[in-house]
Amino acid sequence: MMKEQFARTLEDARLTLDEVAVSCSVSREWVIEHVQAGILLGDTGADSDVWLFNSRDMLRARVRHAGLSLD
Repeated sequence: MMKEQFARTLEDARLTLDEVAVSCSVSREWVIEHVQAGILLGDTGADSDVWLFNSRDMLRARVRHAGLSLD
């Protein structure tokens, strides 16, 4: 039960641009470039200060940074 609750909480989590950059050990610019390329965040506004990333985006960023592919 606790494991399922943790997984649901992680899935519902929303992270800012800075939080994603720090947790993936990349620069803000790296994240912005990948958002603009359509790799992260499906629907974004122009203002990167309001972008919110989910756990799927976080995983994708980590995989891309490691040089792997999800395909």
